[in-house]
Amino acid sequence: MLAEMSWPVEAMRAWPVFLSLLALLCLIPGCGAQEKISMQGTLIYERGNKLHAFDLATRIPKPLVDWPKLRSFLEVVDNDTLLIGSEGLAEPSRLALLTLSSLEVKDLRRGTEPLYMPRHRKFFFIQGSRETGPRLFLADLDHPEAEAREIAPDEGVISSDPIVRVSDDEIVFRKYQGEEDIPLYRYNLVTEHLERLPEWTFGKCIPCAWRSASSQLICETYGNNGYYLVSLDGSRVEPIDLPKGYLLLLAYSEKQDVLLMNKPTMGWLDGTFMLERYDLWAYSFKTKRRERVAEGIAPGVGGLVWLE
Repeated sequence: MLAEMSWPVEAMRAWPVFLSLLALLCLIPGCGAQEKISMQGTLIYERGNKLHAFDLATRIPKPLVDWPKLRSFLEVVDNDTLLIGSEGLAEPSRLALLTLSSLEVKDLRRGTEPLYMPRHRKFFFIQGSRETGPRLFLADLDHPEAEAREIAPDEGVISSDPIVRVSDDEIVFRKYQGEEDIPLYRYNLVTEHLERLPEWTFGKCIPCAWRSASSQLICETYGNNGYYLVSLDGSRVEPIDLPKGYLLLLAYSEKQDVLLMNKPTMGWLDGTFMLERYDLWAYSFKTKRRERVAEGIAPGVGGLVWLE
């Protein structure tokens, strides 16, 4: 009988040693609780008629300035200057420069959804009317009042999908050719060359951002919310292991190789009933880790930028 009981007794004596070894093992990255993704800089985002700043080091948001617009699209010019396209209820969309250090606002011209090209000090933007539909233009930041150049006027109206910078000189965007035909184009602002990218690779690609680390476009699959990376020649296609469910990609850091996104979740409001909220998530291409960064930050497409 004692012999039969000897194994449990020895096992119990060894249990503290086992727990100590387990604790040491869990100091290794990847064991137990996930480590935080290392991120630096400040996020500027629009929410509730205000612009807010979110420090990625402290993970604390703070209001920055009142911004009473229906919808805003933010673009970085430099770490102290934002180019913002805003839409109001009864007024035309306007483009303005915001200096963060002084909170000074300088009105530029009509337009929205800006995309800045730093090497050329020019910016793309969208403007249109009921007659023409939304059109893509290019303007000079130093002379914004000058006549803007329309891009690819014969290819139809610009889609509502993001315009993405893929090099110092080039962008990609989608234009409507018909209800079911929304091809992806590549445009060079220096040579003015316009190329329609192959349908078999890019037909269902909604461009989200350019990943310079691998020279690939981050795409959302049109219709099913899948995400993948693809080179512009179509030779390298790779899936991205993002959180499951509906996502809204917001910003990508070239320096840190990290992607930020919104993901909906259900939470209690004042402990009384369930309410859907959007949380801010991060995905690191280097470590393949995913992390919830903050709860309840939902700026919408174009409404968040990352200052580094």
